[in-house]
Amino acid sequence: MGAKVSSSRMSRRFSRSITIAPPVTTNGEPTPNPPESPRQPKKDIKLLLLGPSQCGKSTIAKQLKILYQGPIAHEDLLSYRSTIHTNIVLAIQTLIRAAQEFANDLPSKYTISPNLEQEANELLQQGIVREIPEVIIDSIKKIWADPAIQAAYENPNVPVLDCTKYILDDIDRLTGVASVPTQEDVLRLRLRTTGITETEFTLKERNFHLIDVGGTRCERKKWIHVFDNVSVLIFVVAVSEYNLTIYEDSTTNRLTETEDLYSEICNNEMFQNVPIVIFFNKADLFFEKIKKVPLSDFYPDYVGGDDPSFAIEYMKSRFRDLDHRKFSRAICMHYGNALDSEGIRSVFNATVDFTRRLKKN
Repeated sequence: MGAKVSSSRMSRRFSRSITIAPPVTTNGEPTPNPPESPRQPKKDIKLLLLGPSQCGKSTIAKQLKILYQGPIAHEDLLSYRSTIHTNIVLAIQTLIRAAQEFANDLPSKYTISPNLEQEANELLQQGIVREIPEVIIDSIKKIWADPAIQAAYENPNVPVLDCTKYILDDIDRLTGVASVPTQEDVLRLRLRTTGITETEFTLKERNFHLIDVGGTRCERKKWIHVFDNVSVLIFVVAVSEYNLTIYEDSTTNRLTETEDLYSEICNNEMFQNVPIVIFFNKADLFFEKIKKVPLSDFYPDYVGGDDPSFAIEYMKSRFRDLDHRKFSRAICMHYGNALDSEGIRSVFNATVDFTRRLKKN
């Protein structure tokens, strides 16, 4: 029988057999470990906000800025004081004009009280001012309380500013000499967007560039300058405005204009491979309005009555069918109200996750 090898000798022999010498260079020196490859920086995500005037794009942009950059600074809040005064004048003037127009057919409901008629007419002549004189504020408060003006406000066919009740009910606080607008005040104000506004922030280790552009017809010629390298297109629809006309043309329905605009954008060759998020804004107002103004009056093929689920799905289908690439397009739809901070946070997080899934596929 052969000699028996001890376990210790076998262990030493085995240990020697697997010893691996470090690589050496030609001069006998060990080769240094290669440097780790630097991690490639993640590509920034460019979000383009599009939609017609008054759809709520800028409110969404302000929400995201507050949510991910932090509250608006004190000095910036003060700069909105003049916008508040402008909105108050525009809001009451819209209601006075509407009441006077409707009074021709329904004088008992829409005739402004005789003792306020002169003040109402003077208010119609009021120009835009940075600060409303106290005597005019008193007139606005009296006219806002008039039954004819309240009836005009309740009429769903009057194109009131969304913030009308908010600012006129709280006019004393908002116009006080030492008043400072709040974050909510700023979100609710109507401030026309002109030009191109960019907001940058970081979320989930990704850098986002949010582009907001003016939505009026005259502003849309500038849109072409921001069409390059878009990661996600966010199109905003003011779904509650199906019974109103646009400001530029009193014969064109607002939602018809929105559909035409979306069709033009989504079928543009520059967006043929760009995923789209559609946000149906002012859905809460939409659900209330269809109880008073039948959707079928404007869309004869609609048969869902005032059922909110049926109504919003009908609107989704209309916009989905406008896209010639609807069977291949990555598209996501949400509805809500741009003033709902947590709702916007939820929608945006869903948009980020939507983008991530697309990158993996």
